[in-house]
Amino acid sequence: MRALQAETGRAAIGWVCFAVAADGICGTSRQIAWLGILVMVPSAVWLLRSRRNVFAAAAAVNVAGMLWVFGCLQWFKHQPYNVPEHVFSDSFNPSQAAGQLGHIFLDAPFLLLPIVALFLPGLRKNRRWVLVVGAVMAAGYLFLATYPSHVRGSFPLDPTGGDWVGVHGVYEFMILKGNPPIFVSRAMQAVFTVVSVGGVLGLVSLLARREAVRESSEGISWGQLGVLLGPFVVIYVLLLIPRAGDFHLTERYLLALLLVALVCMVRYYQDAIRPELPWVCAALVGVMAIYGVVNTHNTFAVDRGRVVLANELLAAGVPDTAVDNGWEYNQGVELEHAGFINDYRMINPKGMYKPAPTLPEGTCEVNGYDLTPHIQPRYGISFDPDACYGQAPFAPVHYSRWLGLEPGTLYVVYYTKH
Repeated sequence: MRALQAETGRAAIGWVCFAVAADGICGTSRQIAWLGILVMVPSAVWLLRSRRNVFAAAAAVNVAGMLWVFGCLQWFKHQPYNVPEHVFSDSFNPSQAAGQLGHIFLDAPFLLLPIVALFLPGLRKNRRWVLVVGAVMAAGYLFLATYPSHVRGSFPLDPTGGDWVGVHGVYEFMILKGNPPIFVSRAMQAVFTVVSVGGVLGLVSLLARREAVRESSEGISWGQLGVLLGPFVVIYVLLLIPRAGDFHLTERYLLALLLVALVCMVRYYQDAIRPELPWVCAALVGVMAIYGVVNTHNTFAVDRGRVVLANELLAAGVPDTAVDNGWEYNQGVELEHAGFINDYRMINPKGMYKPAPTLPEGTCEVNGYDLTPHIQPRYGISFDPDACYGQAPFAPVHYSRWLGLEPGTLYVVYYTKH
């Protein structure tokens, strides 16, 4: 966008160089950043084609970035213990892909709540019968999301209780036994759902009525924005589909699309409704920020509690390999004892992966056990003292829960019969 807005050719080329360099470096950590070099920068270069000198230089820089991506992949291919990622998999499951994509996309309105809520007034411009139909559909959705049946969970309330954004006010992917105390009540989940989904319906209503959009005299046009962001969105979604059919998707896979949606919704609001965002938008950003800070604090508090219990077990002579303390802690233990994670996808060096031995009969399930075969648990950390074979004779640990009515508690439970 800065390259397209630049007044001089040197500035435009400089912004393209910055984009390629940033994408190239950041992509070595998270390869999704390379879609900038492979898709978004070429889109920008195409929009600069009328400025010949700029076009030639920007295209050359873009090609250099592509060569960097290719070189990094070739280097990574020869590194020990690497796990190659493939676009397509033999285990692709279409129904799983549809379910996971539907689930995370239903999370999107809540994650964009501060801007989505601004479109709620758009519902008033609909005809009465449209509002009635919408209200009936919303009530049906809430019923399916709350009524205890086999379809519950396919219609998530917001925040969804997923792996990253959850109703418990902690990081949801620790994978401990039991469930943390509920942080966001069902009533509040329903309110968030009505506001976020209602805002989406309001936006769709405005778009369907083709409200007049005044092009801003500054910045780039909607057409240019479409060329810049459209191909990226299409390629990103196409890459998500095979991954959704083979792996478990979490809300973080939406981050790139959320940014695109945010830019477009803010731009549309300013062009079609009013140039300045109202104060309620800042208030909602504050609400989301408070939730994020509280979630982070409570997660750190839980993690400190897990370490305290792990040290208590070690002091009692229980080896760390005899404790299931959640997936990331277990993988840390595996790295200390084996030096690598036992992933079946490892190709270099050959023969390093060994199928994990079967756990003794009656042992509680260990998530990701095949990755950490050194973990042979006799004990585990749990939010529920009655999980598995009940509470073991170790003192529970209480952890701080900001905005909670009372502290949370972690317990040591037996994983085998005793």
